[in-house]
Amino acid sequence: MAKDRMPGFTAYCDESYTSAHRYRGVAALSLLSSSADRLSTEIAKSLAGSSVHELKWKKVTDARGRFAAIKLLDHLMHSLGEHDIRADVLVWDTRDARHEVPNRDDNANLARMFYHLLRALMAKRPAASEWQVFPDENFAIDWTTLNDCLQADGRRPPRLEAEIFPAHARNQRYWVRRCLPVKSHEQPLIQVADLLCGLAVFSRLKFEAYKTWSTALTGQGLLFGPPPSPAPSQGDVERFKVLDAFKASLDRDGLGVSLDSTQGLRTKNPKRPINFWWYTPQHGDDRAPSKKASDEWPR
Repeated sequence: MAKDRMPGFTAYCDESYTSAHRYRGVAALSLLSSSADRLSTEIAKSLAGSSVHELKWKKVTDARGRFAAIKLLDHLMHSLGEHDIRADVLVWDTRDARHEVPNRDDNANLARMFYHLLRALMAKRPAASEWQVFPDENFAIDWTTLNDCLQADGRRPPRLEAEIFPAHARNQRYWVRRCLPVKSHEQPLIQVADLLCGLAVFSRLKFEAYKTWSTALTGQGLLFGPPPSPAPSQGDVERFKVLDAFKASLDRDGLGVSLDSTQGLRTKNPKRPINFWWYTPQHGDDRAPSKKASDEWPR
């Protein structure tokens, strides 16, 4: 059966800022399964060359973390086409109409956001593709239920005319062979997902501080008086530099990712290989789950 469901893709997932912050996010780095081991080895060598054992966004607080992060992101940008890579990051606002609900269940909502992210990115790949999903271990999420929901969604026929698909694809959009939580320090590609996710959420949480820092850096800050107090922490300054370098790479490659005009990293065309997606309520009844609500998942 697996041979009939090629091509095969693998997704590595992680989350960032998922408690006590207004903006939160989940991310998935997906690529051809045949390229996963090779790219993972390359990323591991890049990290070792920076004397970093495990790169997490929360650790990007000094020059070593900054250099390692920029080096890793540059490697990712140069590898996009070779390995058919997509990086999809979903960021949501806990103050929007969906999330301002009494007694919100953030753990259940996190699982649903992973579901929305994965089903959307799988729909962007060829019909009937076989998938492996490796999320970072998160004991608050029922990965078995999430996998079951993805399987049910994947069994729905594609919306386009069946005749344009090969016979094995006519009744299947995608197939998840396994969804297996793993340890991030053992999977370099999960660390890439974590870095992208942290960067995306940070760009929204700290946009005003970033712009003040960036303006002062060019000397234009003098036109607007002294910088606001308190000054950014050294850790935030290192992260501002990573954001600056990454945005320059995105602009260089014409990937259509906005920052200043949207006050945070955002991709206007979701078909782009680097897709920063801001979740908005899909309809009037789209509400985050509450701790008293049913356990039913979206379909």
